[in-house]
Amino acid sequence: MAVLLGLVLAFMLGREPAKQATSQGSEVHSSAPVEARVPAPAEPDDEPTPTPRTRPNTDERRSPFASEEQYLRTLDQLNRTDKRRALELVQKGDDWYSSSGVNAEAREAMRITLLVDLGEMDEARARTRRFIAEHPTSQYRPLVQGVTGIHPRPTGPR
Repeated sequence: MAVLLGLVLAFMLGREPAKQATSQGSEVHSSAPVEARVPAPAEPDDEPTPTPRTRPNTDERRSPFASEEQYLRTLDQLNRTDKRRALELVQKGDDWYSSSGVNAEAREAMRITLLVDLGEMDEARARTRRFIAEHPTSQYRPLVQGVTGIHPRPTGPR
């Protein structure tokens, strides 16, 4: 599950597959994003780089990350190490970043997969139904359907 989400985020961020050297000197291509170290969120006293938002920017709604891409990379890392903390960060991202667009869809898909991983299936399925209704052509639709088992029945001709 984490590998699939990592691949989706890598695709979304436009990364090339990383090359890794083997013990025999040849290169192996891996599609997993390679991060030496995920930067920690900036201290509250640090001034973050402004990012476009659709909501008013108040001090409590200011992201400690330099960019939304950095935020998504941090989420990807936390998804592997601390799912509960990752879910909390997803919820904070709702205040920090736009509620529309591909990154908002990625954030909601991450929330749904985290809810599944944490055993919150009722909420994950309710959010999946809402996600499908709001984003019927999203690239993340197969992911959220797959992790929750929600597959709406097709409608016939009218």
